[in-house]
Amino acid sequence: MTRTLIAARTFGKRALAAHWRPGSRGGLGDAEHTARAAREGRLLGFDGCLCAAEHQVSAANAGFGQAQ
Repeated sequence: MTRTLIAARTFGKRALAAHWRPGSRGGLGDAEHTARAAREGRLLGFDGCLCAAEHQVSAANAGFGQAQ
């Protein structure tokens, strides 16, 4: 994860996380796990994350502090 951040910042790009909670592998975490992973990703320095399912979008936006 740190390499992703360093590479993105070095090349002037936004760093997107694929940061999932244990127990929700496969990218299909529920809204609670997605929001928690997004908050942790934001604290690590990521700008956003990728969502594998539509139900994750609002939780990811909330975790990264994006307005709805």
